[in-house]
Amino acid sequence: MNLAEVCPFPGIRYSQQKAGNLSSVICPPYDVISPDEQK
Repeated sequence: MNLAEVCPFPGIRYSQQKAGNLSSVICPPYDVISPDEQK
C-alpha cells in the first residue's frame, strides 16, 4: 500500500506598499452565492 506524499506549498503575501488597497488585487472565491441565489 502506497501512501500519498503531501507537500506544503508556500503562501502568497502581497506587499501593501506596492499594491495599496488589497481589494484591488484580490477577489472573493468563485463559489460565492448571492442572497437571491440562496433562496
